[in-house]
Amino acid sequence: MERIFYKKNTMNNKCSLLSIAALLLMLTFSCKMSQENNNSDTIDNTPTKETTSTSALPYTITVEKNYDTGHGMHSFAFANYQGYWVMIGGRKNGFHGTAGTGSKFPTSASNDSIFVFNTNKATPYPIYKSAMPEAYKHQLSSTNMAFCQNNNMLICVGGYGSKCASGDYSDACYETYPYLTTIDLGMLIEAVVSQAPITESAFQRISDDNFRVAGGELLYVNDSYYLVFGQNYNGVYKAGRTGNYTEQIRMFELDKIGTPAMVMTNYAVISDQSGQSGADSEFHRRDLNVVPALRPDKSMGIDVYGGVFNAEDNAYPNPILINENKAAVSSTQLKNGLYDCARVLIFDSKTNNMNTTLLGGIGSQYYNQEGQIVPDSMLPFNRIISTVQHAYPRITEITQPYEQRLPGFIGANAIFVANAAIPRMDGHEEIIDLAALKANSSAPLLIGKMYGGILASGTQTQESGGSMANPNIYDVYLNWN
Repeated sequence: MERIFYKKNTMNNKCSLLSIAALLLMLTFSCKMSQENNNSDTIDNTPTKETTSTSALPYTITVEKNYDTGHGMHSFAFANYQGYWVMIGGRKNGFHGTAGTGSKFPTSASNDSIFVFNTNKATPYPIYKSAMPEAYKHQLSSTNMAFCQNNNMLICVGGYGSKCASGDYSDACYETYPYLTTIDLGMLIEAVVSQAPITESAFQRISDDNFRVAGGELLYVNDSYYLVFGQNYNGVYKAGRTGNYTEQIRMFELDKIGTPAMVMTNYAVISDQSGQSGADSEFHRRDLNVVPALRPDKSMGIDVYGGVFNAEDNAYPNPILINENKAAVSSTQLKNGLYDCARVLIFDSKTNNMNTTLLGGIGSQYYNQEGQIVPDSMLPFNRIISTVQHAYPRITEITQPYEQRLPGFIGANAIFVANAAIPRMDGHEEIIDLAALKANSSAPLLIGKMYGGILASGTQTQESGGSMANPNIYDVYLNWN
């Protein structure tokens, strides 16, 4: 059964709705150090052999380390424009921790530079770096901005960070920003690569409290922007302090995008009509996977996987399916990819299945060294590659075997970028065309790269130790079954 929620119409001019959002940031679960083959004495779960077959897919995905860039970051905004990767904001350290005094998000670990990788060249890619324009520095060096790319524009919304100097941990310094900022990628890349000053005309901004969102995701689908879930957290992050979750899918359009006259229009929200709110609501989510998903008739929808925290202080296992101005909660319960991670989107036009492969990150289980699946309610980092197969409306989770695991506890807050030569679905640059792939090859295919995210030492980390911002680039292969 699916629960259906409908759009609630609101004003089309500048919106005065209060933003309800929530405690940011990744991973506020309790943590302690363990390794993949350890069973914590606080967890009473029985390992089992993984029985899910990958035969439902004509392929598997494997990941191999390519090289260390020397620049690790996670939770950043990303764009790929004409072979140039652009990374803005995010963090340069690992998991933020929850204990102790002081800020868990010190400005000293903020990425306050603009990075450009030239992937038109052979690896190791040339890397260019520039300082942020001062007028936009605070938001664009924040963490967990919602972002998407629309042609030559990178759109960044919200984000959590500090506007004070390093070492000032007062509540007044930290906020979730109320801005939507557009960045002209052509102008930005030209300036960064040539090491010329970045003109502020490359940036345009509008301010609205509905943009005070961190840990949500932004997609541009069917000529509208969808700002999906997230939270608004103000003040220094502290364990036990809760922010406000939006519990909304916020829809809007942008008129005169990228110009000083840019305005938000046609604002509307999809809210939870079940009567539930707070952690009992399926919409009470942040730090999740939100992906464009082709339906069998080739119309575009949105699928939502995972997100935290529910009434059991755990992740939400039930996907949410968004079609235009309606959202439905699926009865399927997922175990992998329950936190933002790198994902590979592939559509099979022969079966009309939309396949979303989730590369590691965090879930409710992990593999031990005997190849057994170990359930773990503490939301462990894991090395699992899994695929959510959406044979609309049926959803199946397919877990690859232990032998095809990731080369480390990687994937959380990372990005996947498909190779330029890989065929895409018409009009959908982010989705790989499986039929076109199979028509042209039989050998394993290098379909793209994975970069950044959190590199953890085990299934759980000890506060700020035991993890780091991942500096590595990985090769991602598709192997035919």
